[in-house]
Amino acid sequence: MNLSYIFIVVVLFITSLTSYYLKKLTLFGSLIAFLIGLIVYTGIGYLGLLMLILFFVFGTGATHWKVHKKNKFKVYQIQKNGRNALQVIANGGIAAFLSFLAILFPKFLGTLQIMVIGSISAALADTLSSELGMIYGSAYFDIISFKKVDPGPDGVISMEGLLIGLLGSAIISFVYCILTVSFHPFFIIILAGTIGNVADSLLGATLERNGFIQNNIVNFLNTMVGALVCLFLLY
Repeated sequence: MNLSYIFIVVVLFITSLTSYYLKKLTLFGSLIAFLIGLIVYTGIGYLGLLMLILFFVFGTGATHWKVHKKNKFKVYQIQKNGRNALQVIANGGIAAFLSFLAILFPKFLGTLQIMVIGSISAALADTLSSELGMIYGSAYFDIISFKKVDPGPDGVISMEGLLIGLLGSAIISFVYCILTVSFHPFFIIILAGTIGNVADSLLGATLERNGFIQNNIVNFLNTMVGALVCLFLLY
């Protein structure tokens, strides 16, 4: 084990412990986040880990932004002890799985790396879209019927929320492309995040709203769609 790997392990441990101390993650949630970060770093390197950190920072910030205003919506509830293990897996599980595949099959590293970034792009797009769209949206629509509704319920969108989600995907894509000095996947990653975000809303308005699946499954499928869109567009 080289010094850089030991350094990453220490940084991940301190970050996870701090997240638990600040009640951004539960104890088990912080442990799962540590493992996901370690797998992603081992599989695709520091780029994947950096994207996860960007998601966590922006996502956590958006979740706690003007939370008192969000509490006015009866359907909105913020967890006082932070995100739990299932929520961490829902957002980072696909990235960890693909990174593990990169460890097993290193010849596919390039493709798997883009898929990981696509999954994170979708996760951030969904988080920013729902958390900030609830605050800054001027009109809210049911994604199935397009009827005007109150903000908050599953499958409810706003144009502002969609644009904020698009911006989230663009941030992930821009940082990745700058660091890799290649803008070839720029629009692929943005499109992956946007399609994943829309898929999340569609699943929320249908399967989740009718009680067939829970929000964690919806978020997990959102990241899966983001990864698969990258795979499809790359080939």
